[in-house]
Amino acid sequence: MAGKGGFVGNEEGKGFLVTIGSWIYWIVVIEVLLVLTCLPTLVAFLLTGWSGTGVLIAGLSMIFVGPAMAAALFAWRKKLTDSDMSPARHFFRGYRVSVKDVALWWVPVIVVATAILMAWLNRSVYDGPEWMLYFSGLVLIVLALVSCHMLQLSALFSFRVRDRVRLAISSAIMHPIVTFGYAALLFLAGALVWLVGDIVLVLFASVFSLFAYLDGQPVERDITRRFIATPDDGDDEPVQN
Repeated sequence: MAGKGGFVGNEEGKGFLVTIGSWIYWIVVIEVLLVLTCLPTLVAFLLTGWSGTGVLIAGLSMIFVGPAMAAALFAWRKKLTDSDMSPARHFFRGYRVSVKDVALWWVPVIVVATAILMAWLNRSVYDGPEWMLYFSGLVLIVLALVSCHMLQLSALFSFRVRDRVRLAISSAIMHPIVTFGYAALLFLAGALVWLVGDIVLVLFASVFSLFAYLDGQPVERDITRRFIATPDDGDDEPVQN
């Protein structure tokens, strides 16, 4: 197994103000790149409503979000491991190396999640067993939490899809604090959309991606320790295949 590495870019300077400026710069750049790579999703949400085919279109448009979030997670790891001032380069590198890994499982997850969401929004005309409706809601919650772990694994490591699924499920169980952190972020995102609107979530997308990466760091360290070989010369960068 291998970790997804990168290269060291332009090293940032030292000092409190430089550090603050660097963080602001990274947040703004990654925010802009997230908006650009998720533009089809944003357009779909703006032009459709939460009824009928609008739900289907908006739900399926979330396909673009997975690879973009994985790219942001990849970039945030570089920010926290290298003194670097190249967020755009790392974001696009993360997008390139992760888009296929993410798409293989993200697309089916979005299709299933959209189907469940449509069933819930149209529950007034649902004539099946009521327990099935609540069970589907539980499936949606579990799917969302496991998908958060999957995004982190897809962004940072080169595992096969079936291995990634097993690791995501086991990580969700073995690292309950991380899973609870993901649940809190999802709840906060949903609350912002419900109470304020989609635009607020869009404006803070890069901050959410940063908190998601920070929350998943215990899992990253655990996976690295258990499965990733490191060079004998003491370099902390995981070995590439």
